[in-house]
Amino acid sequence: MGEWDLRWREGRIGFHKTEVQPILVQHTKVLLAKNPNRVFVPLCGKSVDLPWLAERVPEVVGNELVPAAVTAFFAEQKLDSNSETMGPLKRYQSGRITVIEGDFFELTPELAGTFPAIYDRAALIALPPQERPDYATRLLSLLEPEGVILLITLHGPQALEQGPPYCVSPKEIAELFGGETNVQRLGRVFHTAETEPLMVRRGLAWLEEHVFCIQKPG
Repeated sequence: MGEWDLRWREGRIGFHKTEVQPILVQHTKVLLAKNPNRVFVPLCGKSVDLPWLAERVPEVVGNELVPAAVTAFFAEQKLDSNSETMGPLKRYQSGRITVIEGDFFELTPELAGTFPAIYDRAALIALPPQERPDYATRLLSLLEPEGVILLITLHGPQALEQGPPYCVSPKEIAELFGGETNVQRLGRVFHTAETEPLMVRRGLAWLEEHVFCIQKPG
């Protein structure tokens, strides 16, 4: 947790957005096509996407490694929460929103149940290449049969050691998820240096944001 805890303590959280992710708004019908009773958001930080989803779904469950991010979320949303220990994890709940604090790789169906819908805005791209196969396997274990994942990734000419966030190619998405699921690319957004500061910071010639629908068979 050291690197991420340091980022939060130093305020190096350029990945945090103060507005709801436009791609989520655009593709809400895909994520919520079957009127899911709950949605899971891995590595959620203090995302404002959580309360936005909670207006549309009975239960939204986020997972976040860094305690400071969990504290900041409930404080900024002006929400009181109840907490309880779940094995190696801690669960905070307020109304329709639950945030499970702790290591994603400790999260199991036995502890959290399974989900008909999962929204990954910035979790996969936060992980180095060697951790992504285990992440994909664990994420699919939390997805119900016929469930869907709305996945947003970045793709560009970025060295593997540069990150997070890391660039993840569409080919890698197919390799990570294609064996057990139907992977469909819903669209892509081309960024310029004017619209995406990450390009300037890392000297990238081009950068794309891709959105995928990953559906598990019944």
